[in-house]
Amino acid sequence: MGIIVWHLSPYCDTMPKRLQMNEVVKYSNELHELKFNSMNEAQQNVFFTLLQQFRNTNGDTLELDFNKIFELAQIANNSSYRKEILDKLGRLQEFKFRYQINELGDLRQDVIFPSIETDSKNKILKIRVSQGFKERYINSPLKGWTRYELAEFVGLSGTYTKTIYRYLKQFKSSGRWRIRYDDFKELLGIPESYRARDIDKQILQPALKDLSAERNLFDQRRTPFEKLVVKKHKKGREIEALEFCFMPQPVSELDKDERQHERNLTTIANDIQREQELRKLKKAAPKTHPITGKEIDETQEYLGRYLRIYNDKLGLTDMLKIEKIEKSGEQLEIFLRNVDDGFRSSMRFDSFKHFKNTFERYGD
Repeated sequence: MGIIVWHLSPYCDTMPKRLQMNEVVKYSNELHELKFNSMNEAQQNVFFTLLQQFRNTNGDTLELDFNKIFELAQIANNSSYRKEILDKLGRLQEFKFRYQINELGDLRQDVIFPSIETDSKNKILKIRVSQGFKERYINSPLKGWTRYELAEFVGLSGTYTKTIYRYLKQFKSSGRWRIRYDDFKELLGIPESYRARDIDKQILQPALKDLSAERNLFDQRRTPFEKLVVKKHKKGREIEALEFCFMPQPVSELDKDERQHERNLTTIANDIQREQELRKLKKAAPKTHPITGKEIDETQEYLGRYLRIYNDKLGLTDMLKIEKIEKSGEQLEIFLRNVDDGFRSSMRFDSFKHFKNTFERYGD
């Protein structure tokens, strides 16, 4: 995974005009598997502003007015500071991502923004996003969404606070996010020299204060996360995990309609094609790996794929990602994760044929 390394000046006092309410950042939950801890505050604002803009376009190329980017990202109205950001935009091309391209586990690595061009005369930024990145992280409706107002995000202070905010938004409907302490430190890029008390004082306390503070947003008094607290789960004297708890944020009717609409569109468009392709793959697939000669486990092709199970309580179709498959004789146990709230569960099947028939009916 590549790293963006920018060196930018501090913010200036003069800020651009207020954002509009319909400017929403929305991306697949799988984006949280990538780490952005090398970005500072301004860089995160610019990066997620670009994601928001690409979300609203059909193509993979954007032409944006310089001032629009600065306004959306709330970058100070200071010519030298803005010029420095534009000069550093090319460093975005150092940031890469990897993804699986077939059932054999082969990987491909792409640059997120393969083409970036600035036109200083006309004050235009021309930028192209990787088609693979856009399809996987921006457009994909089957992996669950993280969604929040751009204005609320850019209005937060500090890189650690912004990162915590993004993850809490993924779990806004459950009001609970638990993470291993070591994973938390890695996720945020916390220096190894920081002790627990340093993390408390310099990261957790400021983040909790900022994320639970009432603020003015769109002429309304809003709190990002009400009753936000963090619990420390210990084993002896060592912290094993952190658990962030807050008042669950109900799924809006817009979110419900949008989520179901996108799933329906994708299902209708792809079901027949997927079934045909699966049948072809099953007929043509060798019983041994073409390179290693080792026998192929038939269950492995289902790892990372999804089951669509209707949730009577919410009135929505849950998307359950298959994370692990265990065999016990003829029986299978399938370990699943709900892509919307991270809830984990498992299902048991009497045989591979039983699971296969279920997947053909409910799988993606």
